[in-house]
Amino acid sequence: MYKEQYRKVEGELSKMEKVAHQWEELSGQLRLKKHERDLLEDRLKQTSHYKDIEELRKTKEDLVKQKEIVDNFNDKEKSLLKKCAEIEAKMKNFKTEQEKEIKKAEKRIADAKSKLNKCSKDAKAKENKLKELELEVSSELAKELENLRAQLPKCDEAIAAAQSLVEGAQSKLNECQEIRKKVVSRT
Repeated sequence: MYKEQYRKVEGELSKMEKVAHQWEELSGQLRLKKHERDLLEDRLKQTSHYKDIEELRKTKEDLVKQKEIVDNFNDKEKSLLKKCAEIEAKMKNFKTEQEKEIKKAEKRIADAKSKLNKCSKDAKAKENKLKELELEVSSELAKELENLRAQLPKCDEAIAAAQSLVEGAQSKLNECQEIRKKVVSRT
């Protein structure tokens, strides 16, 4: 039984040695092929065709980068043009609104001037009417004063007549009182 296992292990070991040997052989070949590839690459790098291809590759990379820059620039340009159009529209709208506001203000000013002129005319008319009334009243007062002055002598005469009547009545009253006293004292 141990012998069988030993043979088996020995067989497997032998197979493994062959595989290891093959591994080492293939590893060596791989290293050799890699070395050959590196040498070929170095030689290839030395050729003008490779240099041209490398330069073409770099140029393509640069071209891609430049295209990206141009695309970015175009996008920014479109964005800026859009913003400019928006600003222009706002400016035009602002100008239109400002003109409307100016027209409204001018209309309000014209209306205010018209009202002021009307008020001024009304005030002048009222002032003229007041002057006319003052003249009329002063004329009437002058006439009334003249009439009163004309009546003043008549009033003075009437007062004098009334005074003499009062004096006459007073003297008659005094006489009546004396008579009464006499009559009362007799009784």
